[in-house]
Amino acid sequence: MSLYLCLGIVIVFTIIIIINQIKRVKENEVYVIERNGKFKKIATSGVTFVIPFLERVKTIVSLNKQTRECYANVAITLDGKVIKYKNTFQFHVIDAYKATYEAEHLETKLEFIETTVFREIVRKIGFGKS
Repeated sequence: MSLYLCLGIVIVFTIIIIINQIKRVKENEVYVIERNGKFKKIATSGVTFVIPFLERVKTIVSLNKQTRECYANVAITLDGKVIKYKNTFQFHVIDAYKATYEAEHLETKLEFIETTVFREIVRKIGFGKS
């Protein structure tokens, strides 16, 4: 009797593990899947299966256009005035592999680039005498 009970428990756990490894990828999202810590594939919208204990979903990347705000930045104009500004920028990921593996902390880097570009623009602006 206990042999059948143990066998039943093992079968139930096996079925649960297999069902949990079936992933449904939403539209406008991709899953970056690794096998043994190395890149395996990009799963696009639809149903995909992740092999238990060998593969894992490293990250879910949204392909939608995303908006971010940059708060309390300071820039110096052409005539030496200091201004504070707050602005927003939009981006969307084109290549999920590069966004995952080639750019650590992607959003922070994008904010840094946005701040640098905006400061360069503001440096060329002069407000004249006040």
